[in-house]
Amino acid sequence: MTPARHIAVSDRDDTLPTTCREEIAFLDRYLASDLSARQRAHFESHLAVCRDCVAFLQTYKSTIELTRTFLSSQAEAGLFHQFPLARISRRAKRS
Repeated sequence: MTPARHIAVSDRDDTLPTTCREEIAFLDRYLASDLSARQRAHFESHLAVCRDCVAFLQTYKSTIELTRTFLSSQAEAGLFHQFPLARISRRAKRS
């Protein structure tokens, strides 16, 4: 991975990351298709040359999928109500 440099990256503008650490900060927005075309192209060009970030992206995707599968199985078994996050989510929906 590229050593971190102190360059501000704002989620509110079209700033491009310059280090792996900054690239990784865009993962959730990348997967949600919430990057500008310029940011997405830059991110994908970084992935084309950085095996570490590709591996991290695959791990990130796997973690999301495993979590969804686990929570789904718990919900099907009627156990989802035992998770604090589920209670918080239900409270927020009632508000």
